Amino acid sequence: MPKQPTNKLSAQSGLVITKNTAGVLSSAQIAFNKVMKKLEDERVKHQRKQKQLDDLMAVVIRDIMPLLEDLNRANRDLVFHVAEAMHGIKLSKKRINSLKDLVEELVNELLSDPCGISEEDVSELQKILEQLHPPEDQALLDAEAAEGFDFMRSLLESVAKKSGLDLDLSDLDPNMNPADLERQMEERFRAAAAANHSRKQSRPRKQTKAQKEKAAMQAEIEEAKKRDLKSLYKQLAKALHPDLETDASLKDHKEVWMKRLTSAYAEGNLRELLQIEMEWLGEEAGNLASAGDEKLKVYCAVLKEQIADMKLRTNSLIREPQYGPLRRFVHPFIPELPKPAGIMFDLKNDLQRQTKILKGLKAENSNPKKIIEFVADNYWQYMNERSIPF
Repeated sequence: MPKQPTNKLSAQSGLVITKNTAGVLSSAQIAFNKVMKKLEDERVKHQRKQKQLDDLMAVVIRDIMPLLEDLNRANRDLVFHVAEAMHGIKLSKKRINSLKDLVEELVNELLSDPCGISEEDVSELQKILEQLHPPEDQALLDAEAAEGFDFMRSLLESVAKKSGLDLDLSDLDPNMNPADLERQMEERFRAAAAANHSRKQSRPRKQTKAQKEKAAMQAEIEEAKKRDLKSLYKQLAKALHPDLETDASLKDHKEVWMKRLTSAYAEGNLRELLQIEMEWLGEEAGNLASAGDEKLKVYCAVLKEQIADMKLRTNSLIREPQYGPLRRFVHPFIPELPKPAGIMFDLKNDLQRQTKILKGLKAENSNPKKIIEFVADNYWQYMNERSIPF
């Protein structure tokens, strides 16, 4: 009697169920393979994105950060020279205002990202910033800022109210750190949304028969997920527990397996549990290949959740702490990673321009007034061009 074809678990094509020449896969097994392949594809995308970020970080640290530090020091020197010239050189009111705007912009940029400059430099820059706005000017600026903040706050509360959210921002301090202010606003929005959701949940509408059946089916699926994960964990834990192993060399190996198993179960990571099962049983891992259709459907549901989680992790990679130096070059509204060549081109151009100006100001036979006037006029023109929306 000819031997019947048997399905098996293949390591060569990822964690999928394969068949021999005469074998046939069930629809549930085919679906499982498709979902597992999607998960493997997402894992590859995650690794590729991580490598891309790591490679870009290496370029940033090696080539770009030194340029940025040089540019920051050049901007620091330019601020000091311009601030001094504004008091020692007679200039028109238009040029004085232009230089004030230039100094304020440069100082704010340096204070927000002070790499390459010392704490003493930071202190001096803060003093210059304070000198730009006398007490009477500062009072007017504070009043305008408070008025603008109150308008923004009332606008946000009004938009939230139209969305059914009871949002109260009246106790927020407009003078707090911008990052803390943004964080607190986000927390208030989430709290208001959660409270609104809770109110809706406390007043449940009468469900239709179809809705009740769907809810019951979903509850059964969730329970099946937990039950099958727990069952698989227990089976593997019983087989891999190091305390039940008498062979010393195998015991060490099983301790490693058991740590992975416990961690995977705690995370609900079915893919890792199946990987451990495959390693243990080898290529003839019949436990999964012979699993019933209902169990495979449950596995597919769990794996789809892992796919969604992997996508989220991939999209959030740039926000991980180790990529902090890289985030300064990422445009806030354009999610694409910047090209190192483009960053370096812009930094070199800015550095070359600032270095040329500083060299002229420091030269013995230079005309500081003429150079400062050029800087003021050039910045005024730049600001006007930047304000044109087309």
